[in-house]
Amino acid sequence: MFMMIKHLLEISRRYRKSEHGVAAVEFALVSPILFMLLLGGVEVGRYILVHQKVEKMAYSVSDVVSQLDAVTSGDVDVVFGAATELMNPYDEYETRGRLILSSVHKDPDDASQTIRWQCQGGGTLTAESDVGEVGPDAAALPGNLALEDNDNVIVSEAFYTYKPILGWYAIQNVTIYKSAMFRPRLGALTSAPGCPTGV
Repeated sequence: MFMMIKHLLEISRRYRKSEHGVAAVEFALVSPILFMLLLGGVEVGRYILVHQKVEKMAYSVSDVVSQLDAVTSGDVDVVFGAATELMNPYDEYETRGRLILSSVHKDPDDASQTIRWQCQGGGTLTAESDVGEVGPDAAALPGNLALEDNDNVIVSEAFYTYKPILGWYAIQNVTIYKSAMFRPRLGALTSAPGCPTGV
């Protein structure tokens, strides 16, 4: 019995001094944290990329429309189609995105700037314009811009609901909103292109 206890003590002393497997244990403890950091980096990178794409889409749409001498419903359809392409490879834009295009004009006879026409499309997301609606109410331009008499601007508002790959991570479903505004180059674009509002 004494020999057996002595033998067990000797084995335990040998294992206490042994450093075999320490790296494996340390890796097992640290790997979940490293994995979380890796996935978080991928998610944050994707989130930033989507922000940039939505901003580019709003800027490009407003810029292209403001270069036209007149806007037709066909032009608007083409622009909305191009906006969808700008969001590639995020194909779910058709269900998570929306683009609102507005022409804001300041008539000398009116006290406030108003929206002359507004078209919506590019996706089926339900979104309301921050600029306002067609009608006599004053339009609220980004940056509280106030137009001079007879001024006209084309405002594009892009909406996209970002859905993270990792639903449990810090970034949850959030609607990204970007807007851009350009003055028409070839004359006022105040005539409605014939697209239905709010569709």
